[in-house]
Amino acid sequence: MLTAMPDGEAARGVQAILPQIAQMFGADRLTVLRRGAEARPGPVLQWQALGGSEAWPALPEGRGPAAGVLQGPGPDGLYTLGLESGVLLFAPKLAGDLPDSDGLALLAALGQGLLAVQARARAHIAEERRACLEILEHLSEGVIVYDAKGRMVLCNPQFELFYPALVETLRGDPSPEEVHLPDQAAAEPLQLEVKQVLTKHASVRSNGGFDQSLSDGRILNMAEYALSGGQRLQVHDDATELKLAEQRLFNIVTGARVCVWEWNVVTGAHSVNENWARLLGYTLAELEPVSYATWRDRVHPDDLAGVERLFDRILVDDSVLYRTEYRLRHRDGHWVWVLDEGRALVRNDEGRAELVSGSQVDISEQKARETALAALTADLEHSSAERAKSERRLSDIVSVSDGWLWEMDAECRYILVLDGQFFNDGGVPAAELYGLTQEQWLAAHPDMLPGIAWDVILDALSDRAPFRDFVYRAPKSTDGVVRWRRMTGTPIFDEEGRFTGYRGVGSDVTELYLAKARAEEASRTKSMFLANMSHEIRTPLNGVLGMAEVLEGSLTKPDQRRMIGTIRRSGEALLTILNDILDMSKIEAGKMELEQLAFSPADIAERVEDLHRLAAEEKGLAFEVLLGNGVELPRLGDPYRVQQILHNLIGNAIKFTDHGSVRVKIAGRGDQPLSIEVRDTGIGMTPGQLLRIHDEFSQADSSMTRRFGGTGLGMAITRSLVDSMQGEIRVSSELGKGSCFVVTLPLALAAVVVEKPTEPPQVRGDLKGVRILVADDNETNRVVLEMMLTQLGAEVVLANDGAAALRAWKPGQFDCILLDITMPGMSGPAALKKIRALEEEQRLDPVPVIAATANVMAHQVADYLAMGFDSCVKKPVNSAALAHAIRTLVFG
Repeated sequence: MLTAMPDGEAARGVQAILPQIAQMFGADRLTVLRRGAEARPGPVLQWQALGGSEAWPALPEGRGPAAGVLQGPGPDGLYTLGLESGVLLFAPKLAGDLPDSDGLALLAALGQGLLAVQARARAHIAEERRACLEILEHLSEGVIVYDAKGRMVLCNPQFELFYPALVETLRGDPSPEEVHLPDQAAAEPLQLEVKQVLTKHASVRSNGGFDQSLSDGRILNMAEYALSGGQRLQVHDDATELKLAEQRLFNIVTGARVCVWEWNVVTGAHSVNENWARLLGYTLAELEPVSYATWRDRVHPDDLAGVERLFDRILVDDSVLYRTEYRLRHRDGHWVWVLDEGRALVRNDEGRAELVSGSQVDISEQKARETALAALTADLEHSSAERAKSERRLSDIVSVSDGWLWEMDAECRYILVLDGQFFNDGGVPAAELYGLTQEQWLAAHPDMLPGIAWDVILDALSDRAPFRDFVYRAPKSTDGVVRWRRMTGTPIFDEEGRFTGYRGVGSDVTELYLAKARAEEASRTKSMFLANMSHEIRTPLNGVLGMAEVLEGSLTKPDQRRMIGTIRRSGEALLTILNDILDMSKIEAGKMELEQLAFSPADIAERVEDLHRLAAEEKGLAFEVLLGNGVELPRLGDPYRVQQILHNLIGNAIKFTDHGSVRVKIAGRGDQPLSIEVRDTGIGMTPGQLLRIHDEFSQADSSMTRRFGGTGLGMAITRSLVDSMQGEIRVSSELGKGSCFVVTLPLALAAVVVEKPTEPPQVRGDLKGVRILVADDNETNRVVLEMMLTQLGAEVVLANDGAAALRAWKPGQFDCILLDITMPGMSGPAALKKIRALEEEQRLDPVPVIAATANVMAHQVADYLAMGFDSCVKKPVNSAALAHAIRTLVFG
């Protein structure tokens, strides 16, 4: 008898012995049919494809022989063997019918074979089950098997560790749908896990898997697989590390604003993350659906071809690295630079990429910096090239010049002397100067110190101040020649204002210094000569003009007074020439000093008008002085020199005008310079004469010098005076029609009110009773002074030198003393010193002492006052000025 088996076991049993059956019967065709279905012969050895009872062809009910019955052969040559679970059809190779005894023997053998196979199959299955359970016990994944009704069949230890509460619940064989747990709010953590797992069974079945978070923070990934007989297998894997890594990667990508993309080359599907959309000014929803064209349409036209060529290469060549930089168009129209990197993730059998992914990073700021850096580098290279050229030029210049360049560091130590061929001539090689400060250099060469104001440069270095044209004596040279150097330097500061040192130039000025010394010596000689000449000319002029003035007062006949007037005018003309020469000499020597006094331009204009009106009327000229607004305001400057400018301009205008007019206009509002305009209708000048108008000793031509007289210094002096006041002089002229001179002087307004000066009284006898001691070595001067002072009513005692004056002096005997400066034996200053000593010794009030001298250059007059003289009267002496000086000192 055959023992009935479950369909699954029968199938496996029959399957196991089918090869023996086929061998026994020499069958070339075998088919196993299940009862209840129509028999359909199959191909040879069809049993190899049978995997279970479900795969057996069905045999209709009531068809086929009963179990254990062998039939055949039928019309188709097939034999039929009845089994409890089905029918076995086969076709033996041997022809003819099998005898019944052979059939029964075969049936018995087949039954015994089937029972043996069944036993072996069950043992094999049991062994395989134990091996599977052993494997399950050692798996790190949690595994659970549910039957067709959802009841737990088995689970491994790892699953129990994951879900101890769930396993305990399912041990009573309830299905997940039959498990009832409290509400989530009142549930314990493990109960919550059970509920979460059970409520996700439907999603597992439909979606294939889900993630589950445990109460201890772990994250499990669950996947379900279908088994035979309706059973289901679930695998729960601990994905905590993977999920955390994914989260970290997501955070990095999101935080770093990395743009991620993926392109399925086969389907054309293209995906990007939110960062990529945000990079271009969109949201991802605004760009969807994303395609290859979404990217391509936004690539800069100049970059597209190169990027696509590289893309085409990585699609077919796995060795090509996709890494490139290009521009994408932003939503607002500007271009965004990106660094794009990617690789092929999947390739087909032919090696062609099917799935490509990559990332993009915004490098716009980096590109902007690179552009700026490139521009800066270009500028730097250009600057370096220019600097090299400049250094080469400087080196070339220095190599052929008598100068050198020098540099100090932040500690004011010499670090560079770029030398021509002259620095070493000073006795100190340039190399020996390196590392020394200026003080150390001087200490090493004390012969440089005498007579040189080194404090000037040392103070400048200390104050970090520039200095210019400092001249010093070089150290004693080896050849014994004294050399002079000139040095100029300026401090250097970095961008943050920190002092970094000094840079400067030096040069050999030995020849210049010696030439300057010779020029200064010549200038001193010239000044001494002019001073002597002035003294020698003024002394006789004092006699001429003084006597003429005294004589004029005693003459009554008109012709005699006319003659004496001629003598005086001639003498005054000679004095004017002398004064012009002295002024020009002072200007050339740079010794013209301007005073800064408050004065009224209106008062000066009035005095000048009075002085020149008579000369204009004598020539029949219309002469007027017009005063504009602001002239009455006080100005700050040198009133004598301003008056001298007016004298020269008006005097020239009257001199060179024979008919017509001379008009003077003076104006100057408070916020404007003082303006002087002198216009005449005289002889005028040619353009060539205008070019020489300010030259020294020059007039229009030599014939004019003879015709009009003068030295030709007036306009040169005028120009120098205007320049020294920072003013401007302009000339316009036309030959035969006249000239116009315009002078502007930027003289500031004075803060004090200027009182109108009063002329000294010119009345006889205004020094009546004043006792005066006069000392002069020139007899003519003594006579002139005596006669002038006597006419003024003074009592005069004469002395021929300083020693005689000292002997004549008695305490309280004189009200005033006049001393000549230059006298033989004892000079005026020496006599003054002794008189003051006697007064101090006898405790007397000092008597006023006036210097009466022909040495009247400005620095000389200043020296007299510094010596103790109370005033100075210039020779030739004017009686009015003399009387005014004496009365001022005696009567106050």
